[in-house]
Amino acid sequence: RRPSIRGRSIGVQALLHPAAPRPRAPLPGLSTIRVVAQSRRIEPAELHVEHHEGDPNAPLLLLLHGLGGTGAVWDRMLAVANWPGDIMTPDLRGHGASPWTSHYSVGSMAADVAGLLGQGRATVVVGHSMGGAVALGLASGWFGIDVQAVVSIGIKVHWSDDDLAAIPRITGKPSRFFDNRAGAAEWACKLAGLFGIVDPEDS
Repeated sequence: RRPSIRGRSIGVQALLHPAAPRPRAPLPGLSTIRVVAQSRRIEPAELHVEHHEGDPNAPLLLLLHGLGGTGAVWDRMLAVANWPGDIMTPDLRGHGASPWTSHYSVGSMAADVAGLLGQGRATVVVGHSMGGAVALGLASGWFGIDVQAVVSIGIKVHWSDDDLAAIPRITGKPSRFFDNRAGAAEWACKLAGLFGIVDPEDS
């Protein structure tokens, strides 16, 4: 078993997260910690992150979920991945175990994640949908992250005037409530762009 990295600094203060709202079994041969980080830009955000330790000399693999998802969407891939370095799967602000904030943007989410990584560590970023946009933001060079490669999956690249005009209406809708778990899981899969890919019963 590889040694735990609990207490090791990851660019900013790294602490054991006391809350475990979505516990997951550590992957074989990997140690798991939860990290509390503070964004360096816009406003503070404490991100819940699963950090799996690998070879510290190899590039870090950063996996970013889409809208409505959590870092857990990558679990099945991680179970069969053969990545030599560290792997991070954060819950972006307002998602999963990370708190809600008063501001949401690609830039604020990229700044949160940059705060987790610190500078100087070679990083490969894979993002799905909204996470793909955050990945491209990190690769822009604005956040001081050494991004070696970036993969954006299922990202919306064209926004019409109608699309942009609809955003305030969509975001202003009240929270939805469901009569049962099956309905909530189906809606969550559709929102995250995972319907037909992930079984709602397994979400």
